[in-house]
Amino acid sequence: MLAVPFKFAGLNFRAGNAQIGPGHWNMLGLTPTSAPADICRRHTVSLNTCHGCHHDDTATFAFTQISPTAAIPVPAALSGSYVIGQLYFPVYRIFIIAVALFVALVLWLALERTRIGAMIRATVDDPEMARGVGINVFLISMAVFALGATLAALAGVVAGGFVGVYPGADFEILPYAFVVVIVGGMGSLKGALIGSLMVGLLDNFGKALFPELSYFTLFAPMAAILAVRPTGLFGRA
Repeated sequence: MLAVPFKFAGLNFRAGNAQIGPGHWNMLGLTPTSAPADICRRHTVSLNTCHGCHHDDTATFAFTQISPTAAIPVPAALSGSYVIGQLYFPVYRIFIIAVALFVALVLWLALERTRIGAMIRATVDDPEMARGVGINVFLISMAVFALGATLAALAGVVAGGFVGVYPGADFEILPYAFVVVIVGGMGSLKGALIGSLMVGLLDNFGKALFPELSYFTLFAPMAAILAVRPTGLFGRA
């Protein structure tokens, strides 16, 4: 889920129109509420299922079916375009890029320059050793899961302003997120950023130049990268 904001930065060229109206900032402010709700869902399901079963995935799929159709309003301050020569740059898409870069910077600083970041890296690399030195692996895992849920909600609200919210939108985004993670590599923030930019550019240029081969231009580079680097560009074995 941490790759989702960067994915939308890479897809900022996708065409789309948004309705202008109130409420966008309120929706952004409510995005952190998705974290406790998702944690409760995940924890409740995991307590009532066997280890190694896929009921958590099934429950996640069930929750995706509860998806309304809505046009997220864009604030008037973010409407319009900047004109530079003969080029038009929509203000809202510049806002999306700015949000993605800000999230990337904050995550990088948190992971690489703080103690909690070191604890997260230790938990990912060797959970048993992390427990041995006194790190609460369960608490760290839940905190990272909550952060991922919050960022996913943030990305949905921000990007929903120009792609809209409708049943089935999640299944259109999931393949892109899947390719981003595979190309960038598991456990790599740098891989998520570079992978999202690559996927976004390849997808948009592929649809513009070869519309009948749009999925091929998306998945062929992924297959080529996996053939050379099975762990992705920046993944660790």
